[in-house]
Amino acid sequence: MQDSSLYHLKKEKERLHGRSPLETIAVNNNPHRVNLNVAVRPRLGRRIMAGFYDLLLLLGVLFIVTLICSFISFQIGGKIALESLPEQWWFKVILIGSIFGFFTLFWTYSGQTLGMVAWRLQLYRDDGYSLTFIDSFIRLFLLIFTFWFGFLWVFKNDNKKALHDIISKTSPVIQSRRIHTETIQD
Repeated sequence: MQDSSLYHLKKEKERLHGRSPLETIAVNNNPHRVNLNVAVRPRLGRRIMAGFYDLLLLLGVLFIVTLICSFISFQIGGKIALESLPEQWWFKVILIGSIFGFFTLFWTYSGQTLGMVAWRLQLYRDDGYSLTFIDSFIRLFLLIFTFWFGFLWVFKNDNKKALHDIISKTSPVIQSRRIHTETIQD
C-alpha cells in the first residue's frame, strides 16, 4: 500500500516537472502573483460551507469580546452598567469592529480565513496579487450588503464570481492539494 502511494506521489512530481502544485500557477516565478486563468474556481456550495465555518469562529470571537466588555462594564459601573451594555454605542462599535477586523486581517495577511483553509479556498485580486487591507474592507462591506442576492451572480457568469467579488475585483480560487515531496525517495 505504501509503495503504491509513493509511486503516485513520484508520478505527480514528475508531471509537475519537480514543482509544487502552487508553483504551477505562479506568474513568471513570482510566488506573490498567480495566474487566475489556470486557477480552479470554487462552486457555491464550497463557498457557503467555508462561510458557515467562519460564522462559527466569528461567533466565538464575538462571545469573547462580549465577555471582556461585560467584565469591564461591570467593574466600572456595576450591575446597572452591565444590564445596559447592549444599548451602549461603544459596545456596538467594538462588535462591528471585531467583525471587520476578523475578516480583513485574515484576508489581508493570508488571503484566507480559517473556514477557507478547511475548504482550500484562497482569495486574490483580479490581477493575481494578494489582497490589500482596502481590498479586504471593500469586499467585506459589499459581502454584507449583497449577501444572498450577491451569491446569485455565481450562476450568471463563467468565472463563478459573486457580485461582491465582481465589484471588489477579487477572485476566490481552490488551492491544489500540497504534495509532500519529502516522502519521495529519489
